Amino acid sequence: MSRQKQLWLLGLAFFLTICPSLAQAELNLLDPALNWRSPDPQTTLRWSEKGLTARNNKATIRLINLRPFRLSTAAYPLLKIKLRTNIDGLAYLFWAKAGDKLIPDRNYPFYVRGARTPQTYYLNLAAYDRERSPLGHFYFFPRLGSAEVELTELTALRGNIWQKTLAGWQEFWGPLSRTPDGFDFLVIRSPRLNGRPFIWELNLLLLGLLAIVLALGRKRELWRLFLLFLLILWALVEVNSLRGNWLSVKNDWPFLGKSLDEKRALLNNGDFYAFIKYADRELPPAASFGLATTSLYNRDRAAYYLYPRLELTAPPYLLVFERQLSRATALKYRPWKTFRPGAYILKAKNNAVN
Repeated sequence: MSRQKQLWLLGLAFFLTICPSLAQAELNLLDPALNWRSPDPQTTLRWSEKGLTARNNKATIRLINLRPFRLSTAAYPLLKIKLRTNIDGLAYLFWAKAGDKLIPDRNYPFYVRGARTPQTYYLNLAAYDRERSPLGHFYFFPRLGSAEVELTELTALRGNIWQKTLAGWQEFWGPLSRTPDGFDFLVIRSPRLNGRPFIWELNLLLLGLLAIVLALGRKRELWRLFLLFLLILWALVEVNSLRGNWLSVKNDWPFLGKSLDEKRALLNNGDFYAFIKYADRELPPAASFGLATTSLYNRDRAAYYLYPRLELTAPPYLLVFERQLSRATALKYRPWKTFRPGAYILKAKNNAVN
C-alpha cells in the first residue's frame, strides 16, 4: 500500500473516531427530577440503574414529563432513544412548549424492534420542530401492545456525522414514507429525509450530477455511471414504497374480521371508547353533554360516537376521563355515574332530571 493511501486511511479513521467525540455535547432528559409520569393510573413506573420501566397489562403505555425542561432543537437537533420492548411496533414522540397543550401534528413516529436488549434510535427532531421554540415536554407513546417498556436513555444531542447518518437512515425507512405530498389532485408518496420528501433532494442531486455529466460530456463512461446511480436511487425509493405497503398491511391486520365496536376500541387510546359506550348507554337520548379530558384522547371521535347528542360548553352532563377538574367546575356538578376511578359522569346541580 502506498504512503498516500495509508495517510488517507489514517485520516478516515481519525474522522470516524476522534471527530465524533468533539460533538458529544448532550442533554439528559431521562431524569427523575423531570417528574416522569403516566396519565393512566393503571401504569406502574419503576426507576432503576438501567432507567425507567413502565408496565401496564390492560392499556397502552404512555409517558410524559410533568416538570418542563428547556430544549432548543437548534442547539440539540438529534434525540437519542434507547428502549427495550418484547414486540415490534410503532412509537410516537409528541412535544410541546412549557405550559402548552400537546398538539397531534407535533409528533415524530418511528418503528421500534422487539428484542431482549435495549435498541438505539436516533430522531432528527430539528427537521420536524418547525417553530424552533424551546420545548418543555415530551410525551412518549409506544403503540405496541406490549405490557412492559424499558426506557434506558433519552438524550438530546448536537450529533456527529455518524449519528446524523443513522438518523437519516432510520427516517428514510420510517413510517412517514407513506405521508402524501403535493396537491389534492397530484398525490406523491415519498420517503422522508431531513423532514422533506426524499424525491425533492433526489432531484436536486440528479440535476447536479447531470450538470457534471454535461460539462464532461466527452467522457462517455460518465453517462453509464450517471444512469447506474439513477437506477440505484430510484430502486431505493421503490423498495421503500413496497416496504411501506407491507408495513401498512401488517399494522392494519389487527382490524381484519373485527366488528365496528372492536375496531373503534383498537383505534382509541386505552379504554376511552369503552367509556364513551358506557356514557352512550347511561345518558338520556336527548341530553347534551360536555367532555373533560386531555389532548391524548380524541374529542371529535367522542362527539361523533355520541351523536345526535350535542356537546355544549355548559352542559347538564359532564363526562370526565383522566382529567383533574378545576374547583370552580367541580362545584357546579355532583357525582352521577362511575365507569371506573378516573372515568365518570357528573350531573349539573341545577339539573332536576333524574
